[in-house]
Amino acid sequence: MVQIGRKPLYVEDVDAVAAQVRELIIQPGTPQAMPWGTYEFAVSDPTGVLVRIGRAISAG
Repeated sequence: MVQIGRKPLYVEDVDAVAAQVRELIIQPGTPQAMPWGTYEFAVSDPTGVLVRIGRAISAG
C-alpha cells in the first residue's frame, strides 16, 4: 500500500520498495509490522506529505 492521506495502494514486496528509497525512510528500523495489521514504512514527499508504504498482514 502507498498511503497519501487516507488513500492506500498496496504493494507486494515492501522490502524491495524500501530498499529503493532507504535514505528517505523517516523511522529507523522500518519496515516493520504495525499493531493495526500492516507491514510498512513511511517517507515524506518533496512537499512534506507523509507517504506510508506497506501491505496488509494477517493478525497474529
